[in-house]
Amino acid sequence: MVGDAAIPPGRATDARGEPTTDPAAARAGLLPPAAGAKGFGLAFFIEVLTGILSGGAVGAEVRSIYKERDRPINCSHVFMPSMLRASALRSRSPIALIASRLRSARASDTPESMRS
Repeated sequence: MVGDAAIPPGRATDARGEPTTDPAAARAGLLPPAAGAKGFGLAFFIEVLTGILSGGAVGAEVRSIYKERDRPINCSHVFMPSMLRASALRSRSPIALIASRLRSARASDTPESMRS
């Protein structure tokens, strides 16, 4: 997609939150969360971790790094160290089990617009 070519349906919203295919209107709006409700849930959880639990700003309180370069952007970060033991990497570990389940899962009927 280059320049002012139309955006595929379902990929952007305008400033009012209405779906749009117009690139100019989309610049004032938002991208919908990837993966629908699950993507929204993941994004919400990340917002809780990086904003609320770390004592930082959330949502619109975080300023754009592009529009207000002379002011702090008011964003927070969360670093979560983890200790992996060698036993956690063995074939019967929970990680290996869930990885095996993911590899053997059949493909879903994902709409073509969400595959890119």
